[in-house]
Amino acid sequence: MILATVILAFQCLSLLVSPTVATSVAPKRRKPSPCDSTMADSHNCRNKRPRSDANVEASTTIGREKQYSKTERSLYGYDHDIVYGYGTMSGYSMGGYGTGAYGIGGYGAMGGYGMGGYDTGGYGMGGYDGNSYSPKGTKSSPTRKPTSKPKSSPTRKPTSKPTRVAPTKKPSPRPTAAPISEQPSGAPTENPSLIPSPSPSSIPTVSQVPSETGPTRQPSDHPSFLPSGGPTETPTLSTSPSESPSDIPTAEPSSPPSLSPSASSSPSATGPTFAPSSRPSASPSLLPTQKPSSAPSTTPSAASSLKPSAEPTQQPSFPPSVSPTSAPSTTPSATPSLKPSAEPTDPPIASPTSSPTSSPTSLPTLTPSSGPTVSPNTSPSHTPSNIPSGNPSSKPTSCSELNQTQVLLDELTQVTELSILLDSSTPQNEAFVWMDQDASLDVCTYPTVLQRYSLAVLYYSTNGANWNNQLDWVTPSPECVWQSVTCDAAMNENVVRIELAQNGLAGTLQPEISVLGSLTELFLDRNALEGTVLPELAQLNSLQVLDLETNSFRGNPWSALTTMTSLTSLRLSNNAFEGLLSSDIGKLTLLEDFWVASNSFMGQLPTDLGRLVSLRNLLIYENFLTGAIPAELGECSLEVLLGYQNRLSGDIPELLFTNVNIFSLRLDNNFLTGSLSTRIGDLTSLQDLRLSRNRMSGNLPASMGQLTGLRNLIVSTNSFSGSFPDIFQNYTNLMFFDLRNNALDGPLPASVFGIDSLRFAYFSNNMFSGSIPPTFSDPPLLRDLWINNNMIVGTVPDVESGKLLSLSEFLLQDNNVTGAMPDYICSLREDGILERLRSDCAGSPPEIVCSFPDCCDQCFPDPMGP
Repeated sequence: MILATVILAFQCLSLLVSPTVATSVAPKRRKPSPCDSTMADSHNCRNKRPRSDANVEASTTIGREKQYSKTERSLYGYDHDIVYGYGTMSGYSMGGYGTGAYGIGGYGAMGGYGMGGYDTGGYGMGGYDGNSYSPKGTKSSPTRKPTSKPKSSPTRKPTSKPTRVAPTKKPSPRPTAAPISEQPSGAPTENPSLIPSPSPSSIPTVSQVPSETGPTRQPSDHPSFLPSGGPTETPTLSTSPSESPSDIPTAEPSSPPSLSPSASSSPSATGPTFAPSSRPSASPSLLPTQKPSSAPSTTPSAASSLKPSAEPTQQPSFPPSVSPTSAPSTTPSATPSLKPSAEPTDPPIASPTSSPTSSPTSLPTLTPSSGPTVSPNTSPSHTPSNIPSGNPSSKPTSCSELNQTQVLLDELTQVTELSILLDSSTPQNEAFVWMDQDASLDVCTYPTVLQRYSLAVLYYSTNGANWNNQLDWVTPSPECVWQSVTCDAAMNENVVRIELAQNGLAGTLQPEISVLGSLTELFLDRNALEGTVLPELAQLNSLQVLDLETNSFRGNPWSALTTMTSLTSLRLSNNAFEGLLSSDIGKLTLLEDFWVASNSFMGQLPTDLGRLVSLRNLLIYENFLTGAIPAELGECSLEVLLGYQNRLSGDIPELLFTNVNIFSLRLDNNFLTGSLSTRIGDLTSLQDLRLSRNRMSGNLPASMGQLTGLRNLIVSTNSFSGSFPDIFQNYTNLMFFDLRNNALDGPLPASVFGIDSLRFAYFSNNMFSGSIPPTFSDPPLLRDLWINNNMIVGTVPDVESGKLLSLSEFLLQDNNVTGAMPDYICSLREDGILERLRSDCAGSPPEIVCSFPDCCDQCFPDPMGP
């Protein structure tokens, strides 16, 4: 009877572990998982399926994707039939997340967690339906009477007579297919049981014969050789294991492991354990626990846990965990992880790993490994690493052995997208093809490949073939000898100056100009360039002079230019720029030249211009600027202020006259009001003063006599009044003197005719009185003399022969001048020197006698006549 029972038990046991039995059950199709869909990379599936894009690199090969070597495909999984692949036929270990296996079985429809299936299969032979772990999924309860045949699962209460089953003399050679017991044993078994007991025994029983009355309350002194009829309430004191397994689990775990597995062929009725053991097991479990153990195991588990442990293990696991641990391990793993950790360990490990990793991590280690990686990359990285390798490679690859076109492409893609480089319609492609076909260019050794490429792009993008001067451009010669290109004196290698002004450039600038990091001066003025100001110009950190004058640039340039704090000269005049003048211009504190004239800028002048304390030349003319002139300009070091032809209004601020070094002040053609300050005399360096066509009034100050360096004094078309002071005794350079269209009275300033440099003198349309000064013919260069429309009386003074040889226009009409025109002046008409001579020679009798058309070319009637 006992022998039959043992045989039957082993037959049941063989059914559990037999591959033929396990595969005879037709598995049901797994319910589709959301992780199989296009949403498989979402947060909920992040730990269920490995991402395949971690090792994918951007291709830099012409017209096709990067080709990987066989070694790379095997390591990083780019084929569908390799060990670590991500395809439908591959596996994550020996199997796959699809129809393959997770270990021996599969995580999908064909496999199981062990020998069974996680969906239609079970933890062993049965299904996890929430009721039982029995093969049919039904609940089981203990019998009250002993059965004639042993059951596949232990009863909950002892039978009246114990079932005598001969113990096995050798432990089971293989573990059970069922999951681990609900509570682990107190000490590890030599071989784990095929089916876990509901509660482990603490110490084996002492009695060799089971009690017929029920379990003992005190432990026996010696272990029993046969199982008891019911569980003991108190463990035995024996320190040696029982030689035969009990049919009924003990209440407490045994201290040492049992020599043989339990005879039960059915899984535990209560399911696997969910609480960690208090002590580590001596041997790893075949299946992961669902909750972390309270203490680390001394031996790594054979399979990864589903959840990370609360604290690091003392020994690393043999395979990698599916999910990263919540804390770093204290000892490096013996084998590399298949997936990098989400973030670097903190703090880093104290010593390098003993062997190289098979796959590189996504983040650099703080300590180099003791050896190189198993399979290095077959192509160079586009960006150098921040941390050097621990050991150099034993045999470096020579650049000359590589494909030179690919090397050139790898270099150029640092600044230009590959798609642009390969587009035959782009200047970037023209530059690339030219360099690729240049047999004299060694990409591996040439020190300034990108600089040469940048200049070539400039050439091709601005119609270089039609430049006025293009000597040596895009030839095998070094770029430092190309015409209009200057390199640094020390190395003669880095371009520091490009002078292509008025050279026939037509087209647009390209972003590759940003490569010229040593460039300090860029002159592209007076060409036919167009487009907007490139933001890449802001990358020229050494640029001091940027001259884009007289082109067709458009838009608002300030977002790019106001970050170029190294600029000392910014010249944007005569383009089609528009918008407001940004207050961020005040950030360019090194500016000396700020030229934005002849554009379409509008709005007020920003007061932040006062922050430009080094500003010398401010050119803002011919825009649509409005409002008052900022008094803050007095904080600058102005030498030139050209603000004419805008819509500026208000008085000229007194602080402006603190710029005592100013030599050109042009505020004509605006809406300025008020009088001219006497502080105008402080500008002793002034050479050009133009305030015409405004609404200014009052007397012109006598302090203007201190402006002895003036060449141009133009205050016409205002409302100035009063007598003009005779202040020109010390003037030596005045050429252009214009007082027209005001309300000035008094005599003509005679001292102005004592200036030899005087060429243009306009007094017309005022209320000047008195006679014409007899010295009016002294200036040898006098070309125009207009004194018409005043209240001048007397006659025209005689002129000595040899004077007024440059006189072209002499206008006298609308005055009270009488007498006859001097014959010498009429002779100037006959000689063709004097073109226009006009007077009040009409009427009868004429106010002045001047024959028409031989002498006067036009006669006017007496303005005071009938």
